[in-house]
Amino acid sequence: MDLGLCQIVESHNADVKAVSAKQRGLSSVGRDGRVAVWAFSAEDELTEEGHKDVPCPVNSTAILARRDGQEYIFAGTSKGPILCYSPVTGEECARLEQHTANVCTLHCDSQEKLLVSGSWDGTAVVWDLEALYEGKGVHCEKIVLRGHEQSVWAVATVPGKRGYFLTGSADKTIKLWNGESVEKAMQAPDIIRAIQFVSPTHFYALCNTGIVTLWDLATCTQLASYKSLSGEFMYAMQMYSPANGPKCLVVCGEGGNAEVWLLNEDLRLTHAQALAVPVASLWTVAQLSNDSLAFGANDGKIYVFSQDPAKRISADIAEQIQNALQVKEAEKRQALQREASRDVVTIKVALEEGQPSLELRYRKGTDPQITAQEFILENGLSQGYFGQIVDFIKQSIPEANNPGAAAGKKLQKQRVVIHGEVYDYALDVTLGGGNEVKIGYNEGEDYDVAAERFCNQNDVPKAMIPKLSQMLQSQFGHIQPSAEASDPLTGANRYIPEGNGSATGGTYDALRPKSDDYPLTMSTYFERTPVAVDKAINKLAEFNNTQEDQCKLDDLELAACCAVFSNGDLESHVHLISALNKGFQWPLNTLLPVVDVFRLSILRPEINAHFFGNAHVQETLNKLRAILLTSQEQNVVLTACRAICNAFKHPKGCEAMTGDMQNWMQIFVGEVMLRWANCQTVVGAIVCNIAVFLTQNSQFVDMGPKEDAIIAIILAMKRTMEEHYATFAISPDAARNLLRAIVSLLWGDAELVRMSKNNGLMDIASTLKDCVSDEEAKNIAGDIMAMTRAV
Repeated sequence: MDLGLCQIVESHNADVKAVSAKQRGLSSVGRDGRVAVWAFSAEDELTEEGHKDVPCPVNSTAILARRDGQEYIFAGTSKGPILCYSPVTGEECARLEQHTANVCTLHCDSQEKLLVSGSWDGTAVVWDLEALYEGKGVHCEKIVLRGHEQSVWAVATVPGKRGYFLTGSADKTIKLWNGESVEKAMQAPDIIRAIQFVSPTHFYALCNTGIVTLWDLATCTQLASYKSLSGEFMYAMQMYSPANGPKCLVVCGEGGNAEVWLLNEDLRLTHAQALAVPVASLWTVAQLSNDSLAFGANDGKIYVFSQDPAKRISADIAEQIQNALQVKEAEKRQALQREASRDVVTIKVALEEGQPSLELRYRKGTDPQITAQEFILENGLSQGYFGQIVDFIKQSIPEANNPGAAAGKKLQKQRVVIHGEVYDYALDVTLGGGNEVKIGYNEGEDYDVAAERFCNQNDVPKAMIPKLSQMLQSQFGHIQPSAEASDPLTGANRYIPEGNGSATGGTYDALRPKSDDYPLTMSTYFERTPVAVDKAINKLAEFNNTQEDQCKLDDLELAACCAVFSNGDLESHVHLISALNKGFQWPLNTLLPVVDVFRLSILRPEINAHFFGNAHVQETLNKLRAILLTSQEQNVVLTACRAICNAFKHPKGCEAMTGDMQNWMQIFVGEVMLRWANCQTVVGAIVCNIAVFLTQNSQFVDMGPKEDAIIAIILAMKRTMEEHYATFAISPDAARNLLRAIVSLLWGDAELVRMSKNNGLMDIASTLKDCVSDEEAKNIAGDIMAMTRAV
């Protein structure tokens, strides 16, 4: 394909939300409430024929060609009614009323004389246009399709099967309807934004995340999946069938990106061309009668692309567009480079004169003590080097002296948790009765989607969606996706509801303390393979030779372990599982390489599911408990703790490690932390992983597990502090992790804070605040104490 920009149409005063092709032109609608009609001039350029203004945003449009060729224009409004404009007078001639919220999609089938509409009210409506088609009246019979739990973003009629319809929804399902009844339902990977039939039995569905999926309607199965190359959100999809070219599928979306995919004979897609314009969003696309493509953008313009070289824009305008794109791309590249440069630092280390240099890799924002301990284990060094290595890291890398700040800066946006979901930004909104809640927004997200989600979460009437959407646009419309984007929750441009403080002050919510460190959003894993792989393999083989025959690993089992150490592919999981089952029977003084193989193995989903699945979970947990409670080998205990952190990489491990909170917390906090000072930070990471899982998956678990976790932490800490009052000590990193886990579990939950307060949380926070000198840990403890005072 060789599509090039041929015209930029100044069409609307706000986002162009939808365009639809006419015989010789198109109709466009936008957030400015304008319904515009465009026709091709003698020079084959779009010129405005006229427009109508509607007192609300208009977000969808469709065209019906009646029997004599005259065309009706339909416009779906944000308030629910669908307006129909006469092809003769240009005035409104019918108003289709059924929807109670924004009509976000319209599909007109002129052959079947039907209009299908989808809405934020969770329904689709099929309108019979027979009377309009025949030019005999404006009355339209209708049937209402009820069955989706959230907005219906995509609708279509099934080719050749009258009375059958297809709908796609924000509830991540695609439904096949026979009249008003759901005949089949399909589970999609994400929110469905568009549906396009490519044959009577096959269709493509576009997901919000940019995934295009091919489906077989007869079996309701997904046949193929394609990811957009831009990696951005995608909002619209259109079949492109030029007269002198192959059939294609076109998608467009965030970042001004559009992609053209060739449709092969077997209905598979092959990438053909990437298009881009210097805007934040392309909301819609349509193929016009002259084989050009028209895209509606957030800047109020329509961008028209053509394969005809003679129609291309002038060299001056093309250069301006290219320069703007280059600036945009350079800014994105620079942001990525800045992010990458802040991430990992590699240092050459020579421990003794004459010895070869070793590579020490420190990831900014992480604990230098963990890095030092990993470096010692990976290189088989003496623990006597630990303090020297930590000091060396801190001297060489300034950020290592305050890793929490570095991590917080990197994760500045990804820290707002609302209803268990993590959002880039949040605004405070006051509902009726003075109840203050947060509305979450992700960078680059459709404002309508964010507003609708907020209404669903808080039982807010759907009629509020347009106002909320406009509020989000006013606050975030100026934000371009960037690693350095400011945070409206705490920045100068944050939204302050009326009566809730000044533009610079705002209100302080003690139950939701604002920090870059919490609520926690990311788990900690120990994924690094040994630097000296050969040394690790040799140690495994050496210990294996000392085992009794029934516990000795055979060649295939050893090979499987070696593949794990070198991060290679496994021919079979059977041999690795067998090797670990035998290895866990080895004496504790030879167990280190086995536990290290286990640490790396459970990062693989199949191995994780085996050892933490229903059939083997209790056996696995018993083995881990035995190691933590009986081993006198510090490195074995430390590696076992790291393995437990890695268990949280996959669902089965998460479920297993959050099932018996009281006993596990007593082991971690009451036993391991006291016996092994070097294990304290890793234990803190385990507790943080528990908090991340329970807070980010709160839609799947009730309050019980969170309650168990926080009470278990409090009881274990109380018992430890009381029994070891004179000798209790905790590292700053461990204290920080424990406190971050506590504040994340409690965040925004007054009832849980009250219950924790009654169980002695204030004493725990106060003691930790007093026994560490780290200012960051003291601040977190202070926030927890403020939370308890708030209830």
